[in-house]
Amino acid sequence: MVASRVVFQSCVMIGALLALAPAPAGQGRAAPPLSFDRYHGYEETANLLRAWASAHPTLARVYSIGKDFKGYDTWLIEITNQRLGQAAGKPAFWADGNIDADEPSSTEVILHLAERLLSRYGTDPEITRLVDTTTFYLVPISNPYMADLYVSTPMTGIVSSINARPRDDDGDGRLDEDPPDDVDGDGQILQMRVRDPRGTFRVHARDPRLLMRVRADETGEWTVHTEGLDNDGDGQFNEDWIGGVDLNRNFPFDWQPEWIQEGSGQYPLSEPESRNIVEFIVGHPNIGFVVNGHSGPDDGLLYRPYGSRPDTAIPRQDFLTMATFGEKFASLSGGLRTLPPYGAEAERRFGPGRKVYGRGFMLEWAYEMAGAFSFVAEHGIIPGDADRDGRVTDEELIRVSDAEFGGRLFVDWKPFRHPTLGDVEIGGFVKFTKPNPPPGRHLERLVQIYGAMYEYWAATLPRVAVTVDPPRRSPPGHHVVRAVIENEGMLPTNVTRKAIENGYADAVVVTIDTSANVDVVAGDARVKVGHLQGRAFQYRRALSSGLAAGEQVSQALSWVVRVRDTQPGWVEVTARSAKAGVARQRVGLDVTPGR
Repeated sequence: MVASRVVFQSCVMIGALLALAPAPAGQGRAAPPLSFDRYHGYEETANLLRAWASAHPTLARVYSIGKDFKGYDTWLIEITNQRLGQAAGKPAFWADGNIDADEPSSTEVILHLAERLLSRYGTDPEITRLVDTTTFYLVPISNPYMADLYVSTPMTGIVSSINARPRDDDGDGRLDEDPPDDVDGDGQILQMRVRDPRGTFRVHARDPRLLMRVRADETGEWTVHTEGLDNDGDGQFNEDWIGGVDLNRNFPFDWQPEWIQEGSGQYPLSEPESRNIVEFIVGHPNIGFVVNGHSGPDDGLLYRPYGSRPDTAIPRQDFLTMATFGEKFASLSGGLRTLPPYGAEAERRFGPGRKVYGRGFMLEWAYEMAGAFSFVAEHGIIPGDADRDGRVTDEELIRVSDAEFGGRLFVDWKPFRHPTLGDVEIGGFVKFTKPNPPPGRHLERLVQIYGAMYEYWAATLPRVAVTVDPPRRSPPGHHVVRAVIENEGMLPTNVTRKAIENGYADAVVVTIDTSANVDVVAGDARVKVGHLQGRAFQYRRALSSGLAAGEQVSQALSWVVRVRDTQPGWVEVTARSAKAGVARQRVGLDVTPGR
């Protein structure tokens, strides 16, 4: 098993995978560098994308794939060397960020990856070959209005991946009428604590700045609210926040209605944000890898399918490949984990007995219905995990705030006269602390870890190749043309076994074209050759008895052609694969002497 994994990983070295020589790419104006001293909002992100595309006009295009509920554009940057073929004719990698509005570190990973691909093209051989042979579809912000509300305003009252569609959270017939407020006008929405012997919090035993929940045998000291007002006068605070439908429960695979899963929407893809994503991916069948970016647990991790069913639903070949991807992630990150958000992980997040994490995920839709490998990248890397248990407690985090940030991650409690509650104290951890790391070196380390994993995944995609032997003369005016079709990538041309099971994997098709004076006299002009295993077929062979029935690593084809006149002609052999791209080779046909 260990040896086979070494073969698998060595086969995917980017420099060995990709054979095309780099082509020079025209340069425009100098592109602005990406800074890690802040999180980038909607306008700043769009401006960065446009500037990078302007600086690299033959490598990048920026366009909108649709508008969100509020009419904000969902911007995508498409990166590939356009001089070496159209984007749709190459295997493609999709990554998005900020479907959860309060998780902007996922946006920063996408921006880092885009900048790295563009700025290092022409100087880094591996990146140059990758951009020459692969298309990247990158969406930094897939929930634009809500993400910008979180990054660019004091607002913290955003729940998970909801969009801006109004919702009556408290059942009073009104919509979004009681969100959090910056009541003291300091530009931040923090926490309010009110002295209350029946409260559920008390002062932390080791640090009086912190609060901890009381046990059943303890007396409370404080009731805690998110900073805000009782805007609707019902005696509750911040109980009807802005929005919305949970976009990451609105995808069409295994979707469940609201009475089973709250927040899922009226029907699958009822929301423009999720519909934009699905329509683009379905319209671009060259996409073989889908990564949905989030900001996750303190230490960061990858989620793989499934969130609503056990691992036995995954074909063995796919499961082993996912496991190897997990090993690669651990090696790049220093030991971070890859988990299914099902079973034990669902219980860890939601409590005993909760086996199902959720339904209607983008993660599962992309794997089941788009014919792609799919992962959720939970970008963690929160500083302070002193005991290495994978979680950063408030006590650990405030030590980091004091030691590294001069206390800036925590606002000390200050008295305030609240119009309804009377005397309160306002303070607590600032917004960009958890689940997103503070801007600076921790954010930079995060984007580098996940950016490297994204590049690795893109390099594993299948890549169809055509080699045509020099034509061999037969009778006068005739030539035998022989071509070998193979997959130079690591993954098979069907990408996943699940795609074959579900009927989403189109076979490789080979065609032969000729100049006007050449006829094909033997052999079919269009041949369906099925699927081709990639360079990792040795990996699967080491785990089983060899290639499965119908599997092949290459396909040789031949034709007999005839030149009708005294002028030289040509033939061109083209291989097309939905996931592995398009490859072609043209060869000339000379004229038989004495004809």
